[in-house]
Amino acid sequence: KLRNEIHRMGNRMHICTIELLLGTGIRVSELVDIKLKDIEISERKGLLRILGKGNAYRTIPLNKDVRKAITRYLEVRPQVESEYLCIGQRGALERNAINLILNKYGDRVNVKVTPHMLRHTLGYKLVKTTPLTTIQQILGHDHVATTNIYTLTTQQDMELALANIEW
Repeated sequence: KLRNEIHRMGNRMHICTIELLLGTGIRVSELVDIKLKDIEISERKGLLRILGKGNAYRTIPLNKDVRKAITRYLEVRPQVESEYLCIGQRGALERNAINLILNKYGDRVNVKVTPHMLRHTLGYKLVKTTPLTTIQQILGHDHVATTNIYTLTTQQDMELALANIEW
């Protein structure tokens, strides 16, 4: 709902923001630190270099939705001296600006959302089909035990499992 609403409203920076958060699982602090030189995009692939916790770099592949969102945003990004990707009316965006953007759309569709919830959304989605060590690398966790939280069964998982039983 949230992603659809952001796309429907058409603000390319907001679309870029949601696609980066959902499509890469980066932390909000990592998002606001992205510099133009950290992004490589070609026709068929893309890479994002992230400086994560503990000053450790990781490289995250960009799927087509993220590549498209970044490319479309760069077409309208203000022509300023800043090396940062996300530019608002007063310069490079900060953490609180990302929260305000998400809250604005969350209120419109009646969904409580934080940037970290989007990170968790990706983690939970990946855990169904992806090895834990791969998710660990994507999310930049030092220990696989941190990534393991995405394997925990939710109440919704249990309800769905039991609802689909046929005798």
